[in-house]
Amino acid sequence: MSRSDEKLICFKPKNALLTPPYWERTTGHRVDMDEVALSLAKSPPLLLNPSPVVAAPSPAIRATKKTRNEQFLENIAAFAQFVHDVAAPAPPRAGARSSPPKKPKLVPPFDLQDVPGAMDNMGMSISAALLRKWFRLALTYPTSKSGKTSGIDQNGNPYSAANIDTTTLKLDWILGFPRAREKFEKLQTHEYLTTPESITQIKRIINKFPRGTRSVMPHREVGNDRRKLHDMFQFQIITVDTTWTEKAKQYLDSDARGGVPDDLAGALGGFAFYARIGAAEIEHFHGGRRVATITHAFFYMKNPYSFFDDGNDGSSQYLGHWNKKGVLLAPASFIASKIGMGDLEAHIKTRSNSTPAGIEGWAEFPVLVGEDVNIRDAVYYSVRNKDFRAWQILHKQGGDMLLFSDEKPVRLSPPIVVEL
Repeated sequence: MSRSDEKLICFKPKNALLTPPYWERTTGHRVDMDEVALSLAKSPPLLLNPSPVVAAPSPAIRATKKTRNEQFLENIAAFAQFVHDVAAPAPPRAGARSSPPKKPKLVPPFDLQDVPGAMDNMGMSISAALLRKWFRLALTYPTSKSGKTSGIDQNGNPYSAANIDTTTLKLDWILGFPRAREKFEKLQTHEYLTTPESITQIKRIINKFPRGTRSVMPHREVGNDRRKLHDMFQFQIITVDTTWTEKAKQYLDSDARGGVPDDLAGALGGFAFYARIGAAEIEHFHGGRRVATITHAFFYMKNPYSFFDDGNDGSSQYLGHWNKKGVLLAPASFIASKIGMGDLEAHIKTRSNSTPAGIEGWAEFPVLVGEDVNIRDAVYYSVRNKDFRAWQILHKQGGDMLLFSDEKPVRLSPPIVVEL
């Protein structure tokens, strides 16, 4: 069939040039046609930092002189081809040509690599830049949730330097979103930096150094290696858009946004800010007593950029319905994916043995807005995490990443004092 007559409520951009974008309700139809499907066929972009390929030298070809018999046989073959060409029937005149069969009208295709362009159209430039980089990286993906968080690839190795992005995300940009700024400011308060968990973590970090150590300077230990600085010296964390309450507020706030992501959510989803030791002085007293004073700290964002599905139920996170124009959102599936319910349709069916009208069919099928599937950008295609994994398998390319923002150095006042 071409489309379902059932009308489904969804949301689309009202004005993509506004920041943040505004959204409006619309209706769509489920499209169930074999020829209307998300494409993965477009050739992948050039790799970033590809391995150099040295071409094998071509074997030398030695010119040989033809014998009289070889030359005679070549002349006979050339004459036979001439006779064949002369005897061939003349091509039909232009007026006598039969009209070619009329080609069926094809639905304009949409490829997964077209998503960044749609993001640009919606004003989500940072989201688009990260996804374009993902397509250009060498094949890299985690095989576990812990591997996703720590950056361990499919071979059990740490991500390469190309997969550690420290330049795309700027703190100034992130803090332009009020919900992020509120959390970042809370992280820097003395009360939050001196929770029992923070103090325990600071003790663990300092006690790894020899007992006679007088000062700890992280950059002196590991240079500017952002992953090592994080792994060895991070002592406090605050999350953004990760709890049920935060996600419900973000995605169900108002009909004006329709529960759709802004560029921050598109680029990072749920993420975290961190505090790490910038400098520490250690005093030694009689009797073996030691006191560490953390005088400086650095604050930053770190987040995995990955299409690994965390759930154990076999579902794959829904990322919206996309075409070259932008995104269309099925609220039920989208909200479920963002608040950790996995496949909402399966969840509802399990609980009630039925699916409410307006939900069934959204997760996997394309959606038509209007009446004609052949109209440009009338069809929106469901995109999930698993589609990016399928693209990686097909093209042997595409790399998950660890994202770091730049750091904010702060001289702590008052400093953090810890009995070791």
